[in-house]
Amino acid sequence: KMEYSYVPDGYITPLFYWDEENTSNRLKISEDRLTAKVINGAGFKTSFGTEAFTEKERYYFEIKVLKGTLIKIGVSRKMANLNQAFTDGPEGWGIYNGETRHNSNALGHKYGDRINPGDVIGIMLDMIEGKISFSC
Repeated sequence: KMEYSYVPDGYITPLFYWDEENTSNRLKISEDRLTAKVINGAGFKTSFGTEAFTEKERYYFEIKVLKGTLIKIGVSRKMANLNQAFTDGPEGWGIYNGETRHNSNALGHKYGDRINPGDVIGIMLDMIEGKISFSC
């Protein structure tokens, strides 16, 4: 069972694992599929989780940053290119370095603070209202 620091009312908490079949070959997924580690530092990479999000639900999950600061966290349709950032195209929504990202590798609105090792990032995905929020 996963333990969360906070779960918003009305949100479900899926059991989340990294999907080895849908992960950049520049990332290594741990045996328990709970950790993704960079094995080639050139450029951004994408790894999908095993949970498919469906309409009419609200989801909450957390990502703990163990190492590094240049990390993009969010959600995407499966069409994203695994060997680039999932937010570079129209299929991904996320946060990076204190800014939002969607359909851009450089432009976004100010959102929270920079991500640092030890941070726990909460992702609130509302598939009823079509909204995503992050806590950091």
